[in-house]
Amino acid sequence: DICVNQYDIANEEIINIFLGHTEIINSIDTNESLPNLFATSSRDSTSKIWDIRIPKTSIFTMIPTFYNYSMESISLVNNK
Repeated sequence: DICVNQYDIANEEIINIFLGHTEIINSIDTNESLPNLFATSSRDSTSKIWDIRIPKTSIFTMIPTFYNYSMESISLVNNK
């Protein structure tokens, strides 16, 4: 899929849809120390950082300039 759906399990409904990738999302990652953030990578050659408090757009997009291949995986790390 090209979007990420955030579910409310208790009410069994989608509460947010995160759109921004133009091709299939290959990977998603979260980090317990960054509870409002998650990261995605996609076949569209981008990686994105999202904030669940701001579902309309990603807060950061990495677009590599040295190649045009699928981003296969991503890891969200807190380096503090």
